[in-house]
Amino acid sequence: MEQLSVAELQRNLHRLNDFDIIELIDKRKGEIRGYLINKKYRFLIESIESKPSYSLAGALKKYKNPNLIEKERQ
Repeated sequence: MEQLSVAELQRNLHRLNDFDIIELIDKRKGEIRGYLINKKYRFLIESIESKPSYSLAGALKKYKNPNLIEKERQ
């Protein structure tokens, strides 16, 4: 996953031409500000949103754990 600050994104909009997920960070505060997800994954996001038992933030937050990501690759 690529990380960009908001300022870097503003200066380099061409970085949006080819990406899957970009993590937007606030370098001054050291915080994650959000994620940009490629539109090809829209159907996944909509399927999560359409299920009332799921919280979108909670569903995506679990992927922040690198151990879970590694398990999925195996």
